[in-house]
Amino acid sequence: YTKLQGLGLNLSRPKWLLHQPNTKLPCKLKGTILGDTSFSDTERLYILESLDNLHYFCNGLVELEIIFDLDPQDEETIKDNCVILRVGPEHPEITKAYSIFKQPLLGLCIYRESLNRHIYIIPDNYSDAITFKSVVIHELLHLMWLAHTDKAGVMHEFNNNFLYPSLLDAQELVRVW
Repeated sequence: YTKLQGLGLNLSRPKWLLHQPNTKLPCKLKGTILGDTSFSDTERLYILESLDNLHYFCNGLVELEIIFDLDPQDEETIKDNCVILRVGPEHPEITKAYSIFKQPLLGLCIYRESLNRHIYIIPDNYSDAITFKSVVIHELLHLMWLAHTDKAGVMHEFNNNFLYPSLLDAQELVRVW
């Protein structure tokens, strides 16, 4: 399915891809994420598609909204909110993380003392739309406190372009929530 989407075919999710129960789960996480205004229109679309995939996967557990009105220079607003930022590989948080991980990063989610989370997306390091979307959904799941998994799936450290969570990702979601 991911490869078909990568070819530009805009297909609805196949019913066999993810079982969607008839009853929605009670919402456990509701909130707004402020999106950086420097994301391009295409990048915003990819981010919103990733959020839609997350909502579909979580079946009502989360209700998040991303509003793209954040001035990326407004440090006070960034500090006090849950945000998604478009940054370059030279951003201080990225260079700090690079010193730990020792490899180029595509995205990063940092938990702040105020329980706000900051998602950093590094579009310069992407080769295609599928990679962009898979990194965004990976970081959104980190925002929900999911950890890396040791097998292939969205939450594997090296995501390998998964757009939809695997069984292992679902088990991690159940463990956390």
